[in-house]
Amino acid sequence: MTASYSGEGGNAEAQLDGFQLTHRFLDDVVSDLHARGYTSTPSDIGHDFHAGFSVWSMHSLWAPDLDPAASEDDERAVAEGVSVAPYAYFCGEKE
Repeated sequence: MTASYSGEGGNAEAQLDGFQLTHRFLDDVVSDLHARGYTSTPSDIGHDFHAGFSVWSMHSLWAPDLDPAASEDDERAVAEGVSVAPYAYFCGEKE
C-alpha cells in the first residue's frame, strides 16, 4: 500500500495507491474503498479502516464546494482528511 499527498493551494489531496481519498464525498470514498476490498467501521467523523487508516470530515467543506449544483442544505460530508495509524488506535483498543 502506498499513501501519498499532493496539492497546491486549497485543494490538497491524499491518495492511496493512486486512488483519491480527499476532496470527494465521504460516502463515495468509503463505498469505493469497500469495493476495492478494504473493510472499515464508522466513527463519529468518518470511517476507520482495518488496513490502518481513517478517512474523515470535520464539515469545514460542504457539498456545494464539490458540486456547484448542490443545494445549500445538502448534508453530504466531504472527505477532508486521512489519518494513518494501527486500527486499534482508532477504536481505542489497548495493544
